[in-house]
Amino acid sequence: MPDTLALCQRQEATLRADLRQVETTLGTCTRSIPAIGRLMSVPAIGPLAATIYATVVVPRRQSVSGVERSRRNSVATSGKP
Repeated sequence: MPDTLALCQRQEATLRADLRQVETTLGTCTRSIPAIGRLMSVPAIGPLAATIYATVVVPRRQSVSGVERSRRNSVATSGKP
């Protein structure tokens, strides 16, 4: 049992060190991308959530062309099924 506990403690220490490295890297990225900085100004949005949102969600929203948006809006407002 003590060996198992010692192993878990070593793994936790390693994971914490890895997490610090990731947080440092994210901190560098957030300073270089203004959109991430703006997202982090929202309460409860940290560097990880802001980075994911800015790099995954926002580009997907921007990829929808104006034609597709117009078509969706016309269908939604026309009242036809």
